[in-house]
This record gives sequence, C-alpha cells and structure tokens, in this order.
Amino acid sequence: MMQEKWALITGASSGIGKDFSRELAKQGWNVILVARREDRLLELKVEIEKSFSVKADYVKADLARIEDRERVITYFEKYPISFLVNNAGLQSRGKFDEKSFQESNHLIEVNVTALVYLARAAIIQFKKRGTTSYLLNVGSLNSYIATGDSAIYSGTKAFVKSFSLALSEELNGTNIHCTCFCPGGTESEILNGTGVQLASGGEKYMMKSSLVARIGIESAFQQKHTAIPGFLNKFNVLLSKVLPEKWMTAISSRMLRSMLLSSK
Repeated sequence: MMQEKWALITGASSGIGKDFSRELAKQGWNVILVARREDRLLELKVEIEKSFSVKADYVKADLARIEDRERVITYFEKYPISFLVNNAGLQSRGKFDEKSFQESNHLIEVNVTALVYLARAAIIQFKKRGTTSYLLNVGSLNSYIATGDSAIYSGTKAFVKSFSLALSEELNGTNIHCTCFCPGGTESEILNGTGVQLASGGEKYMMKSSLVARIGIESAFQQKHTAIPGFLNKFNVLLSKVLPEKWMTAISSRMLRSMLLSSK
C-alpha cells in the first residue's frame, strides 16, 4: 500500500502559507497547519478536508517561543512528514535604532531561529525514513537586495538564502531536496502591524498569493536550489548581480518608500 504523503506548513493561517497548504492538498498531500491563530487554522482545516479529500491537522503555535517549537517538532515523529514548508515570517518597517531590541529579537526568533530549528528536526526525520523529501525555506527578494527601513528583515532573509544553499550542498547525493524560495511583493497580511499600508497603485507590483504558492511548490518538486517567482523579481535579481549593492539598496529603498504610506 502506498504510504500517505504528509506536509507541514508554518505560517499557514494567511497569505502564501495558506495557499501553500491549499496547493499541496490539491496535489494529494495531507497537511499539518501551523500558525498562531487557532480559529483560522480550524477554518482552513475544514476547508481543505472538504475541498480536496485529504487529511488535515493543525498546531496552534507561536514559533518565537521555544516551547511551541518543541511541540511542533513532535509532529515529525507523529506523522510520516516528507515535506516541510518553512514559511512563517514577520516583517518590521522603520529605522533600526528606533526599534526595541525585544521587537527585533522577536523577528529574528521567527524568521531565523524557528526556521533553523524546524529544518534540523525535519532533516533528522527525513534521513531516518529514507524517502524522497522536500524542504522549502521561504526567503524573499530581500535575500538578494537589502532595503532600508527593513534592516532586520533584510538580514534574516539573506541568512535564509545562504543557509539553504549550504544545506543543499550538504544534502547533495541524498534524497532530501532543499529549495530557497524568494518571492517579491505578494498579496498577504505581512504588513499588518508594521504601521504602514500600500499606497494607491502599489498593488500592481504585488503577485497573487495563489500563483506564488504554486510556483514555490513546483520549484521544490523540480529540486531547484533557489527560485524566484515573477519576471520583475527575476529582473531585479539580475540587476543586483550587475549593479553595485549600494545602488541596488538605494533603489529598492526608494521604490518601497514610494509604495508604502504610514498608517500611524
């Protein structure tokens, strides 16, 4: 009998994470949904089981908390998971020195520490099971191009890309495949709580979350080391390989500032 396919998706209650979950369920994967908001997780679980005839479970967890991370990794032993989508992430806008250390550290705990923690747990279990497995770490266009007023966020996403590429090399020759997926502007709730909102016309630079998620899952199955969705995002990364980094940071910062309005 064919073994059931299970995937665990963090940040599953909204945005790309929600659509990663739907896309995998559509392709016949049972899913474990991880996020902080239990009401949304339960709603998505019901939707997925009804729409795609797969199984779904969920874990209410704040990945900034070590005890919640510990609880999530128990699911790698409870279920035969062979796909981890490390999607959970926080954004913060504003001058670095005007942010409290607590706020900056909270972002690092979610964007970096939790991602590393879960990646390690996943790889250990993947190796034990010996089946073809996938690790999709979600970076950002900021993995390639730093942006002013997002110093901590840019730094964490640069880490995700470097970490993922090193992992890909370490896993070379195994049946575990690591992909760093780097979307640019995407329709999601990531700006909520940052004190800014999109200016009029800014939405034209945003990709549909469902499309981004589909490209991300396809990239993992195609065993790509890195993947960037969208022509404009690919073009910007190409520019970053040609122009000096300082120029690209200045251009990126100016563009983003023009797209965002303070909601305070």
